[in-house]
Amino acid sequence: MGIQRNALLLKYISSMKSAALPPVRVDNALRDAAEAVLADGESLSAFIESSVRRAVEYRQVQAAFLARGQASLKEYLSPERLEVRARALA
Repeated sequence: MGIQRNALLLKYISSMKSAALPPVRVDNALRDAAEAVLADGESLSAFIESSVRRAVEYRQVQAAFLARGQASLKEYLSPERLEVRARALA
């Protein structure tokens, strides 16, 4: 029982949050709107954390999409590819 308890305690401690986001000042209307859409039992802090996570994930996906598009365009416009297309049209 002691080993299991220690393992659970270590798992809990390792999952604890160690960083903080800076406080953000907002107008009362935004805070009221955020509080109005909280799920049952959800805190404003949990809502903000979830929103930041989703925004970060979205921007990472957006950046990866842009990088793939730029790489594809670079390959399409490469001199070797242009030469092959020019010969095909001749």
